[in-house]
Amino acid sequence: MPDAVFVDYLSNMTHPNVDKRSGQNWENAGECAVDLRNMAARNNLVVFTAQQTNRSGLEKGRKKIDESPEEYRIKMEDVAESKLVVNFSDSIIGFTPDIENLIIYFHKIKGRDFNFEPFAATYYPNLSRIVDSKTDDTYKQISPLADRINLNRRLTQEEQHIAVNINEDI
Repeated sequence: MPDAVFVDYLSNMTHPNVDKRSGQNWENAGECAVDLRNMAARNNLVVFTAQQTNRSGLEKGRKKIDESPEEYRIKMEDVAESKLVVNFSDSIIGFTPDIENLIIYFHKIKGRDFNFEPFAATYYPNLSRIVDSKTDDTYKQISPLADRINLNRRLTQEEQHIAVNINEDI
């Protein structure tokens, strides 16, 4: 029996009680969230799932994200699809990427059993990699030589594209 279940994207799930032709996305997401929580409780599991912000949350945040992404905070009403998704989640963590500066900010939206201060990590969107800035080993992952030459430096977006292309060719 697994200890955790990861659902890549809640809205990709379908619920048998919601007719796909006439059902709404919010209704389907809500029913799936309820059943996932019940399954987790019955089986002593942790369930992780991803959910986007809704349009109003994105519009509220666009200006603030552009001006200072570290200050932008997603709120519970900004979670997309269904209020049931928020109500049946024990914890919700927000991610705000600052792609230009290769940083991603994490903050707590909801936490029944935990608390943490907002923090940032190094973000390589082209490599699908998020790492602690203090222990960033991206160069070592690409090549030992690059690691020795480029100590304590982040890859630029152009270097990320090159690294992705090299890895795809191998």
